[in-house]
Amino acid sequence: MRYVFSSAKIENEMSESIRKLFVLTIVGTTLRLVIPVMGLFLFGLVIDAILGQVATWAIVGALFGFVVAAWLVYRQVLKIRKDEKTMGVKKPDVTESEKTELEAAEKESGKTPSRKSSSKKSTAKTETNK
Repeated sequence: MRYVFSSAKIENEMSESIRKLFVLTIVGTTLRLVIPVMGLFLFGLVIDAILGQVATWAIVGALFGFVVAAWLVYRQVLKIRKDEKTMGVKKPDVTESEKTELEAAEKESGKTPSRKSSSKKSTAKTETNK
């Protein structure tokens, strides 16, 4: 049996999923814009027909629909920004004993600490332990 994993295939699958996500985001935004504006406009037309007015409530409904649509899109943007922040790779939590072991290993190998885990507190602790 021969298993072949090509980077082109993986990139194609990733770009396909990104395209789908992009299309779904556009569709979601469009629905958030169209449904409130058109729905409230049509609701205003019905009220105008019942009251025998020209287009007063239709215009009010459309304006209120724009406000609602802007609020919905704003919430969507906030959610996307929050998701982008959490998509990043999180650094694993390191206990104090693991920090001192890492620092000791780095000192033995002659390398400077590469992580920001060696804060002033941890260096102060190691200096007092000597």
